Amino acid sequence: MPRVLCVAVLLVALCAAGPLVPGAAAKQRVSASPNPVAFGDTLVVKGRGWPVIEFCSRTARLSLRSGQNAFRIGTVRTRLSGRFRFEWIPRRAKVGRGDWRLVARMRCESGDDGSLVPVRASTPLRIGQSNLVVGRGTTSKARWTLLARRGRFGGFCVGMRAGPLDGKRAGAGGEGCGGGVGTDPLTLGLLYAQGLGTFAYGMAAARVARVEVRFGTQPLRSARLLSSPPVLGFGGRFWAASYGDLCHVVSAQAYAADGSSLGRVGTPEPPAGPRGEPASAPSDSCPPDLR
Repeated sequence: MPRVLCVAVLLVALCAAGPLVPGAAAKQRVSASPNPVAFGDTLVVKGRGWPVIEFCSRTARLSLRSGQNAFRIGTVRTRLSGRFRFEWIPRRAKVGRGDWRLVARMRCESGDDGSLVPVRASTPLRIGQSNLVVGRGTTSKARWTLLARRGRFGGFCVGMRAGPLDGKRAGAGGEGCGGGVGTDPLTLGLLYAQGLGTFAYGMAAARVARVEVRFGTQPLRSARLLSSPPVLGFGGRFWAASYGDLCHVVSAQAYAADGSSLGRVGTPEPPAGPRGEPASAPSDSCPPDLR
């Protein structure tokens, strides 16, 4: 092949590939799992899409950052595929409990003048607390806390804790785990704390704008909608409502922003009575509100 033709072919190939600029390829990313991570457990940090060119060091420096603190956890070499994997165990003596941002940085230089052009990626991370506080509230009798976490084998676990206003005696708590909302608009969990009331709570799909709850034959009441912590990785919201006494028959109705009904979830209906006799009245399982 003539030399002139070889040069032309090389120029075409270089033009097709584009300029060698750090970060010009697929956007670099970093992820951390499990999230939240407990003290003593192994955190796996993965990266993909990182530049593998002569202008970059191919060494990613990993650190934790918060509003007041920064802490380096290590470095990792990027493979030719642009991916890396790094393991780290958080210890109480080295890092504090709470919300952090895991940051990965790589030193790169400009292909034009050699100036420093660092590339970075980050992801939120919670350390030292498996249960995330979704929301808190009070009734005339109790203080309640709604909690959520990632399930050990996938999905989500949602729970409620309730205690007396004065804190002088123990309260109650419960938790249920499942796959999340899926194609349903809502999930439903119940907690009864003696002397404090019945608490209904659950997850709500992103399309849910309002939740109405009925305890027994009591009038409908609007549930409180709560934002999902970003670190949880759930795109919807949570909801909670309370009743001042024991109630076994509870239902929740979900509505879209335009007011249309999205679906209903509730406790099983009372069992039918003996032949020829009516089923138990819903009011039997939900005494008058004592608040």
